[in-house]
Parts: sequence; C-alpha cells; structure tokens
Amino acid sequence: MTTRALRLLIPGALAALLAWWLPPHLAGEAAPSPGTRLDLRGLRPGDVILRRGRDAVSAVVLAADGGSRYSHVGVVVAVGRLPAVVHALPDEADNPGGHVLVEPLAAFAAPERASEVAVYRLRATSGDTARQAARHALRYVRERRRFDGDFRIETPEALYCSELVWRAFREAGVDLLDGRLSRLALPLRKGDFVLPSAFTTSPHLGLVLRKDNAS
Repeated sequence: MTTRALRLLIPGALAALLAWWLPPHLAGEAAPSPGTRLDLRGLRPGDVILRRGRDAVSAVVLAADGGSRYSHVGVVVAVGRLPAVVHALPDEADNPGGHVLVEPLAAFAAPERASEVAVYRLRATSGDTARQAARHALRYVRERRRFDGDFRIETPEALYCSELVWRAFREAGVDLLDGRLSRLALPLRKGDFVLPSAFTTSPHLGLVLRKDNAS
C-alpha cells in the first residue's frame, strides 16, 4: 500500500478506533448559545481563530482533545486590507499537496465548515508580538511547509494546525503553552501533542468573540 493511500485511510481508522473515546457530553452536547457576531473588521493580525468543524476528521480531533469545543485553529493575517487565516490542512481538493495555506476569513469561518467559531487575542498591551506571529505564519505559507500527517512536533518542516499556531508565537517570543504539551496515547501513536483546547486555556490569550453557526 502506498504512503498516500495509507494516509487517506488513517482518518477513517482513527474514527473507528476512537469512537468509544468520544466523551458523552460532546456526543450529545446541545448547541451553544449564540455569541457575539463575528465582525470581520474587528480582527487583528495575530489573533488566534478556532472553529468546531462538521466533518468526520473534526469528530476525531474532538474525541482526542476530550472536552474541547474546537477541532481546528489558525492565525489571522492581513492580505491587502482584508483579514485572512493561515492554517494547515491535509491533502484535499481545496489544498492539493497538503501545504500550509492562507484563505479568506469568511471561507475559514463559513457555516458549512464550522458550527462555532471563536477568536482569542494576545493579552499583552503591545500588538507587535502578535503581528510578528502573523508574519511567521505567512512565512510558513511562502516556504510551502507541508501538513504533518504524523502529528510530530519534532519535525518543524511539517506542521499540523495547532502546532503551526504554537510555533508562530514561539518564534515571536511567546510560548502560548508555557512548555506544557499534552501527552496522549492514541491507538496509532503516543507522545506529546499541541491540542486546539490549549489556546482556549492559555494565560496569554483572552476571548475576543464567539459566533455560533449551529442554527
């Protein structure tokens, strides 16, 4: 079996192996109350944006990251005068080759892709660190860093979504996790991971707004 074929099978295999692991409160969770409306004009470069995806892979992430509301994360950047999001996705129709990509904020937060979206912002009074993190994220796009389907933080030349955010800020001088990685023993691999929920509890970030797309 080719490596590409194996990687295409992994999400389905993980879904089957982790189905029993999905916390009951997530499996039957009621839709959250509508939050602040997502104002595209109010976001800044370096904001951390999370979404709760609707697809099967998102369900796997939510299962692994027990208790998390969100399955995917990226960094807000400025493209011209419009906000966009840098994030990492595997090889798929919208991202051939599986590289770090930049796309319009409206596409990242579209209701058909996300049932909920939240934005967190660096608590520091100066915005320079956040802007530096945004620049590092854009550099990953220019360098065409590939998606890390093995989810290993030891390989910075390949990134998965939450690792990308963590690395961009760490290169800007702030460790959003303060060195605390999540230790997981997954069916196919055990080790240290950066999980989306880590950003919602980071002492360096504060919630700016949340939008409910459920209804």
